[in-house]
Amino acid sequence: MTNGRVYIALGVMLLCLGAASGVGRGSQGEELVSQLTAQNFHKLAYELYMGDDAIKRSLDEATAFLSGVFTLDPRAEYVYADILRIMPKIGRGDQRQLFWAFKEYVDGGSDLEVASNAVRHLLNSQDSRQAREQALGQLLQAVGDKNAALSSELATQMALLLAEKADTDGAMNYLMHAFDSNPYNRLAFSKLVELKRDSGEDIPPLLFVQDLRLAIEANPMNIDAGLAFANYVAKLGLYEMASDSYEYCSQLWRYLYSERPLPASLYLPWIISNYNTRRGSIKCLEIAASVRRQGSFDLILEGVAAKASEKVSGQTKREAIAAGQRAEDMLSSGYVPGNVPAEQVAWFYSLALPMKDKALAWANRAYSRNSDLPSVNAILAYALVMNGQHDLARDLVTELRNNNQIAALTLGIILLEEGNKSIGIAALKQAVGMDSGSLAADVGRRLLGENGSEYIADFSPDLLMQALRGEFDQRLVPRFNEMDRLMSAKLGLAGSDFSYGGDFEGMLVIKNKSKGPLIISDTSLFKGNIQVDAEVKGDIKAYFPGLIRQRVRLSEPVRPGYFASIPLDLMTGPLLKILRSYPQASLEIEFTVYLDPIADDIGVVKSSLPNFGPLKAVARRKGEVVTQRNLIQRLDILSTGKNGQKVRMSTFFAGLLMEYYAMNGSDPLYRHVSIEPSLLKSAIRKGLEDGSWEVRAHTMWEMVQFPVPLEYDLTKAVSENLNHKQWPVRMMALYLLNKSYGDSFKRVLDRTVMYDKHQMVRNMAVSLGATVPEVADDVAAEEGL
Repeated sequence: MTNGRVYIALGVMLLCLGAASGVGRGSQGEELVSQLTAQNFHKLAYELYMGDDAIKRSLDEATAFLSGVFTLDPRAEYVYADILRIMPKIGRGDQRQLFWAFKEYVDGGSDLEVASNAVRHLLNSQDSRQAREQALGQLLQAVGDKNAALSSELATQMALLLAEKADTDGAMNYLMHAFDSNPYNRLAFSKLVELKRDSGEDIPPLLFVQDLRLAIEANPMNIDAGLAFANYVAKLGLYEMASDSYEYCSQLWRYLYSERPLPASLYLPWIISNYNTRRGSIKCLEIAASVRRQGSFDLILEGVAAKASEKVSGQTKREAIAAGQRAEDMLSSGYVPGNVPAEQVAWFYSLALPMKDKALAWANRAYSRNSDLPSVNAILAYALVMNGQHDLARDLVTELRNNNQIAALTLGIILLEEGNKSIGIAALKQAVGMDSGSLAADVGRRLLGENGSEYIADFSPDLLMQALRGEFDQRLVPRFNEMDRLMSAKLGLAGSDFSYGGDFEGMLVIKNKSKGPLIISDTSLFKGNIQVDAEVKGDIKAYFPGLIRQRVRLSEPVRPGYFASIPLDLMTGPLLKILRSYPQASLEIEFTVYLDPIADDIGVVKSSLPNFGPLKAVARRKGEVVTQRNLIQRLDILSTGKNGQKVRMSTFFAGLLMEYYAMNGSDPLYRHVSIEPSLLKSAIRKGLEDGSWEVRAHTMWEMVQFPVPLEYDLTKAVSENLNHKQWPVRMMALYLLNKSYGDSFKRVLDRTVMYDKHQMVRNMAVSLGATVPEVADDVAAEEGL
């Protein structure tokens, strides 16, 4: 029975197509404009290509529909992004089309993710480095000054290509352009540093500080970025800035890891930086007390706290003495924690709480266990000097002086005491320069002063600070803010209630609540990854995890106090099918949005942004109320209404027929009015036979969602549209019938390619699997094939 229906239907379609084939291929007919049909074509294309599992034929069909969009609405600039998204998935295509779409798409508000993926596809399609360079040059020219962030990315790519062929000067020029265009481009900066170092050029410390500071600005919750900045400015001797930076990191650590103690890698440089500031001694004691309260014992911390205590008021060293004794007791009892080796006790009694006998005893003990360690040799040499044993000390440090601060300090003391003042002072300066914030450097500076000299850094911290204040508006170290003071987000809907057939779009609104810019990039706080889950409640129950998974990257930072709005097409995929298929169902859809989602070991999804929960929004739809009276009224509209009314009615009756198909032969899912399917099909045929080509095309667009192949009466009505004079009607009829009849429809597709008068329809036939005919060269040239 089924085969008989197929063959009869196929015969009907061939007859209809035969009537249409009387018009020659060369004529395209009059130009048509229809935003409604263009939007319908776009929606079909979107649903065909957006899925990760979209097959080749679906992508080809989507491409054909997108071509139709521009033909129907030349102002449909939203299609450029679709073209750039779909071409990498197809994996082939005319590169001229991609260049054209790229050039038209790019402006100051372009999504960098869309543009960058297209660029990556284009470059991967080239078969040589020279071709890639040429392509990048064309892309850079197309971007011009329209989008600084995208220009920066393209310039970086060009620089990497030039670096591969050792064109260092050319590469550096492009990298400087990239960094100037977007100072948050860390790849450009790191590659520029690499090339300059390879060329023997020095990078001014100011540039490093700026880069590291911008990394914090881009991601205030990245503790690695905070520590990198703090460590670098501490190395430069900018201890005020370093102490503030380490405090920022300590606040961030406690916010991110409230259950974990502050690590030594953070509190030790923090206390040392404060020790080297004018008013940091009291802060040192506060830091030490805080670390003790968390149950940690650190002898280096105690040593710095002891030295800071001396600065405060010359207090007794009671706490320091107790700390040293505690360490000795630990070692004597055989309990040697990893952070209190004998070497550390020797350091403590040498530099923090000088006691020459204990220093030498513990240094010898450390040496007996690890005589090969340079640090152990150095601390033993210093302890020997404390005890007047210079000859033994010299032998230990002579070869270590260039790589170990305590060794250089020890050699300087020996040389001074031997009367070699100038050489001794040089050795002391060398020692201080290795780590100007350490207790060893403190000793070195004191000895330099006693000998009429001082340590002067290679650069001026004051000039560097002045330049930084100009760059960051006086606030060199950002204040720590919890997540809710940095950014907020909300999923907005165009009203929480909607009716059947109505479309609604979500808008993800992100507000910058911080004092600095909000960046969306690979290295920023929010990286632009979005996941939307949908749960359907009410008369229908369904759950769609990952209804939307996409990434966006804004071209411009969001300024403090401003918003960024990201549109989300929520009526998509399986949710769209439910909304279209059950018009009489009352539904509630709860959307859950995750920013930068991650899944735990059991698959539970959450946002990777710290303390940033999912966003929720609810949309409600009341089911259509169907009565005999309003059904008759709606049928009358199909005959006498205006085009807009007819479009809405075609949607309504198509939905009722889909509802019938969904529940036919099974228990009803909810209370609804059952309508004779022949009446519904009769209403749909009215749409298919309407005098307006837009109503016809829209009716077939609604029928694409039908879950079953077209029955004979609908097949006949659709087939008659194969000879309609307007190409969008023929194109929709071709697509809809092929969807129902598959391989058995190929003869119709082949004839369409041969005889249809419009290129858009022929393109669709090819995308559906028609055999492409051989075309003579003169004909191909005439038609631009």
